[in-house]
Amino acid sequence: MAVPGGDQKAVRLSGHISPAVQTALQNGGDLGRIDKSLPMEHLVLLLKRSPANETAFEKAIADQQDQKSPRYHQWMTADEIGKNYGVSEEEEARVRNWLMDNGFRTESIDSARTTMEFSGNAGQVEVAFKTELHSLRVGSTVHMAATIEPSVPAELSTLIAGVPLSDFKPHPLLRDTRSYQKNAKTGKLIEVSRSAHTSPSLVVDYEGETMQLMTPGDMAIIYDLNPLWKAGYRGAGQTVAVVEDTLMKAADVASFRKVFGLSGYSGTFSQQVPAGSHPCQSPGKNGAESEAALDAEWAGATAPDANVILAGCADTSTQFGGLIAVMNMLSWKTPPQTISISYGSCEAEMGYIQQNQFYTTFQQAAAEGVSIFVSSGDEGAASCDADQEYAQYGIRASGFATTPYNVAVGGTDFYDYAQGTESKYWSTTNSANLSTALSYVPEKTWNNSCADSTVLQLEGYSAAYGTSGLCNNSPGNNWVTTGSGSGAPSSLYGKPSWQSVYGNPSDGLRDIPDVSLFAASGFYGHALVYCDTDKYTDGTPCDFTDSNNAVYNTAGGTSFASPALAGIFTLITQKYGRQGNPNAGFYSLAQGQYGSSSSPNTATLTACDSTLGSKTGSSCIFHDVTQGNIDVPCIGTENCYGYTTLSIGHYTLDYFGALSTSDEQFKSAYPSTKGWDFATGLGTIDAAHLFNAWASESSSSSVKR
Repeated sequence: MAVPGGDQKAVRLSGHISPAVQTALQNGGDLGRIDKSLPMEHLVLLLKRSPANETAFEKAIADQQDQKSPRYHQWMTADEIGKNYGVSEEEEARVRNWLMDNGFRTESIDSARTTMEFSGNAGQVEVAFKTELHSLRVGSTVHMAATIEPSVPAELSTLIAGVPLSDFKPHPLLRDTRSYQKNAKTGKLIEVSRSAHTSPSLVVDYEGETMQLMTPGDMAIIYDLNPLWKAGYRGAGQTVAVVEDTLMKAADVASFRKVFGLSGYSGTFSQQVPAGSHPCQSPGKNGAESEAALDAEWAGATAPDANVILAGCADTSTQFGGLIAVMNMLSWKTPPQTISISYGSCEAEMGYIQQNQFYTTFQQAAAEGVSIFVSSGDEGAASCDADQEYAQYGIRASGFATTPYNVAVGGTDFYDYAQGTESKYWSTTNSANLSTALSYVPEKTWNNSCADSTVLQLEGYSAAYGTSGLCNNSPGNNWVTTGSGSGAPSSLYGKPSWQSVYGNPSDGLRDIPDVSLFAASGFYGHALVYCDTDKYTDGTPCDFTDSNNAVYNTAGGTSFASPALAGIFTLITQKYGRQGNPNAGFYSLAQGQYGSSSSPNTATLTACDSTLGSKTGSSCIFHDVTQGNIDVPCIGTENCYGYTTLSIGHYTLDYFGALSTSDEQFKSAYPSTKGWDFATGLGTIDAAHLFNAWASESSSSSVKR
């Protein structure tokens, strides 16, 4: 392809052509140039701090987490960040004048002085940035993306980091029980009989198996929230924002709180199209409304006195509306204490420049004392294969979750179903708030697939892959899915200094997840509840006395885990003030419990093993999940061991492999192990123990903004 313009004084900006775009170009997916007259509204130019300012900013953020530093917990405002570390007004004027000289309408620069908005059309973009914008077939969908790395004048190359020029958008991380779920023992689709059982927390399929639903009251018992609630730590005075690109039926939150015994608390719910530096249009209601409902409901389920904000902006041609909402909230005088994001997109699809925008936004949040929680994904170690039956693009992490400035939240399932010990942990009688949990329940990885090590054991198979493997034989061929909690090493970020604990590999990379919570969707008999009654999404009444309605208001996914953990963390901010990026605290406490790779704490590794259930140690902050894996079936040659094809006459039969870190032998991607692992990170939490231990990680007095 010829480069338009041919200006030799231009400097090419790298990182805009993502691996997904490269693959489409190589595989004949190029559908040609887009119409030059196509409007390109609210494009974002990513500005670049000077190396000295970037180094100083990173040092300031590190000092905010260092108790020995005079800057400890001295949070900044967006204006302060812009004044002290952003581009200058003279530099801004140079960039703005260049855009205007090329016919663009220039709009706002954000308070932190890291992004500038402008608008024009596709033809102007191609000429100014010396690139081409093409329609591309990527998988089964068509996208718009630049196919030549954009260029800028050499004299501006030290000020401009890049300009996102693709329309790849993330997906919500929700696994709907009703859409596909199959029971781990029977392999049959769950079908609920109205007359079989009307207990609000037990749903019965037609084979006579039961599905135990996780309610807010159950979570409070299992993860030890009740002592904090009784002591008055329920999130009062705190704000947790759930980030969406849709609005929702607000009455569903009220119904959820009423049904599950939360309406007596003082928490509030509101929906906002957040104003700020970036134009934010209302997204209205769309197909992601179920995602919004469960996010809003579960953020308040763990922090029932907190103010929950649903912050929603409409997508633009190149921007995810949720990211616009985050950037605007960070410009507020008082931003939320915690923010949860339950969307994801693999690093390879996003590419470096889109990643850079998330990095700088989450970095700003950390500097302002805002704690960001992000779902790690619902597709095992194959985040480029979300919502697919099998993996074909190898081991990939979600680019939303891998920045070093956010907590990546993974997902677990309960192990009692596989053990046959349900009666030990669940009452057959519902309490007033419809909870039935009796204590902490042993956990395993969340994995709905035929590659799960637990289902292999239950079915008597030694392997998931190959002609004799479970995934290629009955009943395993009913369980071909990537649906599972996600974890993987980043392909972009190095190892943060705080990510050091027993079990975390010396790979030099940012590894996710960090912490997990329950996120299962029914495979082992457990799922989560939520209320979505809007007809727009085929919602059903929030009536858990009717088991048919109940199963239509159940789901799973790290979508639940992220807002629930964000809510739990607001109990900590209520006591100790803003915390910024909590990972330094999480890993410091985990190292005290698990030890280091060179010096493991054998006694606590044993005492805190999740398989002990209610007998886990009384001082454990983290429940160490050691059962199961997040492996999934796969095809092809990329990180896929045991995939084979057989030719029979005119037919070719494919036999699934299993995702592996080795092509020479099967090395599961990834198993749960002692300490940290890619399957569940540090494991799940005991909220009361975490809350009490946090005193050693934080000042006991809140710093006023």
